[in-house]
Amino acid sequence: GSSYFFDCFLLLPSLLKLLGNVAGKKILDVGCGPGFKASLLTKNGAVVTGMDITREFIGIAKKEAPAAKFIIGDAEKLPFLYLPLRKSCLISPQRLSDLC
Repeated sequence: GSSYFFDCFLLLPSLLKLLGNVAGKKILDVGCGPGFKASLLTKNGAVVTGMDITREFIGIAKKEAPAAKFIIGDAEKLPFLYLPLRKSCLISPQRLSDLC
């Protein structure tokens, strides 16, 4: 559908262009859904942790991006106490916050 087109042909290429070389960068994908962004980023060398509140999406994401780590969690209650700003990026769906 239109969401697949948006993700594959607009969002993901734009994400890579925005982030540049992600090799070795630690990336937190908040609201990772089925793991499309995590898959793309790990294939480009990023160290990705995906988080979603939906257990079913986490199950799909683990298959889509086996090199990434996935956890179930609420975006409003991030379970991380410290995110090193110089070497990390935070990605949320449809709204990107590049902290690199």
